[in-house]
Amino acid sequence: ESRIPEFAAPFLYAVGMFNFVATLIALVTERQTGQRQGMRNAGMLESSFWISWYLWEVVTNFMTSSFIVLFGIMFQFRIFLKNNYGLTFFLFFLFQMTMTSLAFIFFAFMRRPQAAVSIGFFVYFLGYIMIAVVVSGWPYDGSYENGLNYVFYMILSIFPWNLLAKGLTDFGDATATKESPGLRWGERSSYCV
Repeated sequence: ESRIPEFAAPFLYAVGMFNFVATLIALVTERQTGQRQGMRNAGMLESSFWISWYLWEVVTNFMTSSFIVLFGIMFQFRIFLKNNYGLTFFLFFLFQMTMTSLAFIFFAFMRRPQAAVSIGFFVYFLGYIMIAVVVSGWPYDGSYENGLNYVFYMILSIFPWNLLAKGLTDFGDATATKESPGLRWGERSSYCV
């Protein structure tokens, strides 16, 4: 039985971010080529277009999150073995759904696929740096009760990659030793108080 190393959070983040960058590029490319306009001219409703995109992203994120957790179990990483499957799955699934929503927001401001690639990788590197800060403990180390640390705590909690890093850190702490039981579904809010 092996434990996931401390440096695994950035790699798990990278797996989750792949769909963000791909979605952003695909949306902007579709706009540039005029495919949506062509479908609208053929009689497709705007709502049908967006619902199909959203459902595709839900399915893709569901499959990706399932594979992340299943491969973690297959490789016998303690963080996946001892923590509840639903907790680890929903951590990745909700992170990816949040990043998909962010891709839809960024899409509204872009006209060229090259800009989508640049923005996608900028967001990736920004998140990578912020994950390094969160994994070191700050601002989720308990010093956010009041004052300036609380302001930073609230601001950094807006970014989904920080909450992913916090969740992975909590899962890692709950499985730090072979005797550690991990987190159960009923304990899902135990680290929020």
